[in-house]
Amino acid sequence: MPIPRTEKGRQTRLRIAHGAARLFAARGFQDTDISDICSEAGIATGGYYRHFSGLEEVLLEIPLILKERLLAAGFGECAGAAPEEKAAAVLERFFVFFRENADLFQTLRQSEFVAAAPARNFRDTWAKLLAECFFDAPETQEAEIFAQVFMGVQEFFAVKNIVWERRGVSPATCALLGRLCAGGIAGRKVPGFAALAQKALVRADGQSRLPPARDTRGRLLRAAEEVFGKAGFANAAVADICRRAGVAVGSFYLHFESKDAAFRELTSMLGADLLRRNYESAGGSASRTETELRSFAAFFSFVRAHGMGYRIIREMEFVHPRVARNYYGVLQAEYVKSMRRAAAKGEFFTEDYPNMSLALMGAGHMLGMRYVLYGSEAPDEELFGKIVSQVFFGIPQGREAIC
Repeated sequence: MPIPRTEKGRQTRLRIAHGAARLFAARGFQDTDISDICSEAGIATGGYYRHFSGLEEVLLEIPLILKERLLAAGFGECAGAAPEEKAAAVLERFFVFFRENADLFQTLRQSEFVAAAPARNFRDTWAKLLAECFFDAPETQEAEIFAQVFMGVQEFFAVKNIVWERRGVSPATCALLGRLCAGGIAGRKVPGFAALAQKALVRADGQSRLPPARDTRGRLLRAAEEVFGKAGFANAAVADICRRAGVAVGSFYLHFESKDAAFRELTSMLGADLLRRNYESAGGSASRTETELRSFAAFFSFVRAHGMGYRIIREMEFVHPRVARNYYGVLQAEYVKSMRRAAAKGEFFTEDYPNMSLALMGAGHMLGMRYVLYGSEAPDEELFGKIVSQVFFGIPQGREAIC
């Protein structure tokens, strides 16, 4: 729909978008309809259709609003401080910005499952601002990798603390995360780091462990992974799943009570496969550093093998919020336990493993989206080396630590 010419029209359009964002954030896109939005915005249904043609159009408008606010917030004005201090300051400002725009952010994250382009455009803009803030040559691949790590850390901490737990992120935590993003997680030099990274990449495999596709249930789950992944839960139809699996619709209900039941079983199986890859990758590691390298490679292998499946795991937060929070909570708890059990004294710059584990989960998530899910394939040896160098040693001045 065309942008209104009058200020009154623009304000009405904005009021509709903000009302929609509040409902999408509270209920989810799939459980909101246009009449709800009209009530929230205080307008008649006819007024809605003068601005938006349907529900998806208002959903995809919200990332554009958020992008305008991001550009107006002045995040690019961060010259003068040392990298770690600068990173901590940007994080503090971002968490305030997120809290003020939490409904818009949650809607942006949901919009990816309807049409990825607006959310990707927002993240590309944010990545460009970060690269310009921290690098003299912001167009380099190293600058882009840093920005992806930074955005992943921001997003996971914002969602866990501000959205799920309804609290802020403390200045002390921002300082720790600033050190992690700018200086990396390593607490000392790592002899043979490049060789360890190469070994981790070679070790990772892309084998799927979903049920064999030769049986009906297996074919339905494989088909559901593709249909849910491409269409999103709200727009996926049982008939489409059955058509892709080559079975009658009636056969679907012999295996699953509903579309929702199939979605839940599929997310459980995909999550188990991801954990399986991580456990197998850790076998035989000589250090926790080597385990982390192998885990990154295994995660990228999983996203490559299950690109649509990883979208489904992420969408679970909006379809079944409690299930998603429990899933990520268990994943982080296991991560922390394994770090405490295996990390040597001084191996990492901090022993605050709860915060470090969440940061690494966020970094891996954003890197996996950028370079595997939205890229053509998993990172090659050169790109993987740059990624893990950023994670372990931070921005370029720390690279002499690689031996």
